[in-house]
Amino acid sequence: MNRTALIAVVGAVFVGIALIFGIRGLAPDAPTQTARAPAPASATGPAVAPTASPTEALLRPSFDVVRVSPTGEAVIAGRAAPNATVVILSGEREIGRVTADGRGEWVFVTVEPLGPGAHELRLRVEGPGGATATSERNVAIVVPPRGGGVGGGPLVALLPAEGGGAPTLLQVPGTGTGGQRLSIDAIDYGEAGGVVVAGRGSPGADVRLYADNRSVGTARVAPDGTWRIDIPQLGEGNYTLRIDEIGPQGRPVARAETPFQRARVPAPGPGEQLVVVQPGNSLWRISRRVYGEGLRYTTIFEANREQIRNPDLIYPGQVFAVPKTN
Repeated sequence: MNRTALIAVVGAVFVGIALIFGIRGLAPDAPTQTARAPAPASATGPAVAPTASPTEALLRPSFDVVRVSPTGEAVIAGRAAPNATVVILSGEREIGRVTADGRGEWVFVTVEPLGPGAHELRLRVEGPGGATATSERNVAIVVPPRGGGVGGGPLVALLPAEGGGAPTLLQVPGTGTGGQRLSIDAIDYGEAGGVVVAGRGSPGADVRLYADNRSVGTARVAPDGTWRIDIPQLGEGNYTLRIDEIGPQGRPVARAETPFQRARVPAPGPGEQLVVVQPGNSLWRISRRVYGEGLRYTTIFEANREQIRNPDLIYPGQVFAVPKTN
C-alpha cells in the first residue's frame, strides 16, 4: 500500500482499534539508528573508515510530541541537531520553521490552524553545502469537519518508515481536550516558590509526574477528569515534564509530556503584569489575549529579550513581563 492510501485509511483503522481495545496515545517510539558494519580490512594495508556524505552527516529531525485541538491548532515538538533550523512541511507546503536549542530540542506552535481533512507532516533540516536531511517517520493528522466529525476530535498517527512497520497512535478522537485522554494543561508557581502542574485524565486513575525521568509527584484524577500535582522543590533550568497514567498492573497506559523551563518569578515593574507561559502558548497567542491582537507580540518580545532568543521558541513555565499599553 502506498503512503497516500495509508494516510487515507489510517483514520478508520485506528478509530476501530481504539474502540475495540481502548488504545491510548503513548509517546512515540525512540528514533532508531541503523548500525553500520565495519569496513573489511584491506589485504594490502589498514582499513580506511568510510567518509560520510554531507547528507549522512546531518542528524535526521524527528517528532516527539504532536497535539492537535479540535479546531486544528497544533503543538509540535521534537529533536534535531543542536541549533539546527527545522522546517515543518505539510506535504510540500511549509507551515513554519523553528530553531532547535543547544540540546537539539524544539517546539513549534502553528499560527494558522490546520484545515479539516488529512495532512501529512514531515521535517527537514538544512546543512552546509546545500545538504538536507528529512524525518524518517512522518505524522498523519486527520482534522474533523468544523462542528463535529468521527469521534469528535482529530486523529494523529506516527507513520512507519519506508519499508514496513505499523503506524503509532499519538492522539485518539473523542478522548478529552484536544483529543487526548491524558494531558498537561496548566503550569503555575505557588506562593511558597513551588511549581503547580495540572491537567486532565481518566476519572479515578492514578497519575505520576516526572521531571527529566525523575518522579516528582503522584495524584488521583478527580471525578471531573482533572488532576493537580505540586512540586515543592525544582531548581531553575530546562526540563521535560511527563505525566503517566498508571494501569492496574502498575505500568503506564497513557502518556503526555511537554518541555518546561523552571524560571525565577520576578517582581513586576511599574506598568507591567506577569504572564506564565502555558503549554500551547505562543507570543502571538499571548499578545492576542492580552492586547487583543497578535501583531503586537513584538512588544512582549522586546520587553523580554534576555530570555527569548527566538520569538518562535518559548517554553511553558517561562515568566514574561507584559507592558501595559494604551
